[in-house]
Amino acid sequence: MLRAIFADADATRFPDQYDENLIIRNYAVSGDIDADGDVDLFVLPHEFMGSQGSLVGSPALFVNQGGAQGGFVGEFVEEVGFWLPGTTFVAGGALVVDLDNDGDLDMIGTSVGGVIQSNKVQDGLLLNQLF
Repeated sequence: MLRAIFADADATRFPDQYDENLIIRNYAVSGDIDADGDVDLFVLPHEFMGSQGSLVGSPALFVNQGGAQGGFVGEFVEEVGFWLPGTTFVAGGALVVDLDNDGDLDMIGTSVGGVIQSNKVQDGLLLNQLF
């Protein structure tokens, strides 16, 4: 019988340092977003008040550096500018699937409503523009 054993990964493989936009992480979902044969990662945070005085906390995309990036599989770098600034929601979950049938993975993040803005209940749909 096989038994899974997990070890803490080297901190350089995933950027887990303090990031105000990701301070409260609610949910993560994975998929090959850039269609290069390795798994990338979306992290969806909670909405909250940041030190900048405005609502912060927006989804982040971490791209696996193997495949098309020419780096090492299992090392992740945040894709800067991935999400629209100022667009926040409390993520209840997410799914990556080819929603528009064009051969690349899209992402839908479901909202469970805002904490600071309780009427903020829209879901987030991102159509991948890769192909």
